[in-house]
Amino acid sequence: KIGNLATLVAKSLVEWQPSAARYVIHELLRQYAEEKLAELPSRQLTQERLGAYFSRFLAEREPVLQKLRQRRVMHEVGAEMGNIRAAWQGLLERREVARVAPAIWALCVYHRRRGARAEVERACAEVANAFLPEGLPAGERPSPEARRLAGMALAMQAVHVRDQGKRAEAIAHMTRALAALEDVGECRERALAWIVAGWVMNEVWNAERCIDSAERGLRFYRGWGNNWPLAEALS
Repeated sequence: KIGNLATLVAKSLVEWQPSAARYVIHELLRQYAEEKLAELPSRQLTQERLGAYFSRFLAEREPVLQKLRQRRVMHEVGAEMGNIRAAWQGLLERREVARVAPAIWALCVYHRRRGARAEVERACAEVANAFLPEGLPAGERPSPEARRLAGMALAMQAVHVRDQGKRAEAIAHMTRALAALEDVGECRERALAWIVAGWVMNEVWNAERCIDSAERGLRFYRGWGNNWPLAEALS
């Protein structure tokens, strides 16, 4: 409430920063509040609400991040990155696939716009490790939703390690991605993987198979009618 905020400002517990158009709290006070929160029975519920809020926050901004004029939204996301990281870790720890899924796309776009490819790779590695860890027993198979998410993350990892010249590692990531996405149905994650595979797997597959894989993914994007993901996949 505005009245409560005004009281906190008057007591110097929070500060209004006009340049960022947001209220900030002193780091020591934030740490104290975090310690007190950890003692409360409602801690889990509070963390779940934080995760839900920032998952929605990122998902709502992804369409704008895809456009040419995204400076304002880039600033909004950057200003909240500390909170986003805290929410992100909680979502991964709780394996909240339905909330990680929309968030990872927006995070990847945001970090790629910044040229922070290492951040993209790190986020994707965290998703893959959370939802499709290596060494799963043969009888354990994650849900289709978890495999879609992990498959997309592994495909993005394949892109980034291939860019670094790590071809064998890229092929390994791509092989896992394709296996994860094998029976999840038509979706943007699988389409992305097909396009990436057409490039990454060229030392394993013949030229015809690489072309067929890429074209299959491109057909999905064209049918979807969203040109930015198509351009992103081609890049």
